[in-house]
Amino acid sequence: MITTIKDGQEVKMFVEAVPRYSQINLYQENGKPEKREQFLKEPKIDLSLNQGKGQSKGKEMAESQGMSV
Repeated sequence: MITTIKDGQEVKMFVEAVPRYSQINLYQENGKPEKREQFLKEPKIDLSLNQGKGQSKGKEMAESQGMSV
């Protein structure tokens, strides 16, 4: 049994490991299955850092190939 956060509230659930498929299954206390996608955290992506790096790499590649912008 584990305690996790669902919709901002703590919920007790049962966990079943399925190593054959490299996954886990979650069940409510009454035995009803829950989708594990509900409990995944959203990855935070900072686009401002990626855009600056991508532009400088493209410029460096063009200069190294003898092209100018």
